[in-house]
Amino acid sequence: MLKIFEEEIKGGIAFFKDGMGRRSLVRDRFPRDPKLASIASSGFALSSFAIGAHYGFLSKEEAERLCLLILTDSLLIESDHGFFYHFYDMDTTKPTWWTELSNIDTALYFMGVIVAGNFFGGRVAEAARQILERADWSYWKAPDKPYLYMGKKKDGFFAYWQDYAEQLMIYVLAGGAAKTEYSLSDDYYRQIDKPMGQYGPHRFIYSHTNGVFTHLYSQLFIPFKGKKDPALIDWHQNSVEALKAHYEFCEKEKGQRPSCQLGWGLSACDAADGYHGDYGVPPGCGVYDGTIAIYAALGALPFCPEEGLEAFKKYAQDPRLQSRYGLIDSFNLENGFFADGVIGIDKGIALIGLANYLDGFIWEINSQERIFAKGFETLGIK
Repeated sequence: MLKIFEEEIKGGIAFFKDGMGRRSLVRDRFPRDPKLASIASSGFALSSFAIGAHYGFLSKEEAERLCLLILTDSLLIESDHGFFYHFYDMDTTKPTWWTELSNIDTALYFMGVIVAGNFFGGRVAEAARQILERADWSYWKAPDKPYLYMGKKKDGFFAYWQDYAEQLMIYVLAGGAAKTEYSLSDDYYRQIDKPMGQYGPHRFIYSHTNGVFTHLYSQLFIPFKGKKDPALIDWHQNSVEALKAHYEFCEKEKGQRPSCQLGWGLSACDAADGYHGDYGVPPGCGVYDGTIAIYAALGALPFCPEEGLEAFKKYAQDPRLQSRYGLIDSFNLENGFFADGVIGIDKGIALIGLANYLDGFIWEINSQERIFAKGFETLGIK
């Protein structure tokens, strides 16, 4: 294993391990907001500990112990219909007053739950089963539209999953739910808008902002490769085309954008004026101000290895991009911005990308997952 891979994986594991607090909640980021935990970050922690044990950076006994803590403690924190809140206060272990019940952040947690259960088996697998079987996906059905709600706050449900984005995992999980009354048919998957666009020679289904993360979250966990849905959509290959379009966009911007001379990938990340979720490239409606998300190229490694490794090597050689937990979140050479640290979901997706690039670890560990197999059958993906 190249040293740069080892250092980044070790840094990510250290972030998640150091970030565990009361009820084994995991910090959303470092160094800011030290009392803020993210349920999605907990999911990436579970995956990172399995990755650490797989590559020998953690003993399997320690990794299993950490995963079991997260899983069993998550059964004790506040949830609703088997779903978790986006953010929790690490002191009180209660949801923050302003957060939402979130099916996508819960789904990201479930991805880690599945990885841990499949890798460790035994007590971890049993705890994983308990968590996954509680999720009532029918809770999110909108009564007046053919879509699922995105979230729920004190005043009720809000927003709809009506376009292709990072939520593909939701339809696979819901289609594969163990309890029939908690599962969903393929209707909600079929109804979402899947616009086909093109950038250069690359044709692909794009999301609204067309940020990199929308092409990574589901596809890096769920083994879509070699499979097509009834409309002949190959979600793995779709990510390949979308990510290569990102690379080519940044290549063309090199003359005007100094950041693109160092790396590539427009995606939700920290920026000089705060966190931005709207970065992306054509044909989506995302914006660009010169900020590059470092995790984008790392997560893209299994889909476009040459382009991903080119950026990774440059990042690893630049001292401005280093932190105590590996590479920082983002940078912008136009305004001199360098993120002050890391974000759990971004660091996590970088580690998942690295593991799948090295030996397909996450895809392999999930290749026989019953929920995914049943979900594929429900959605007609084969």
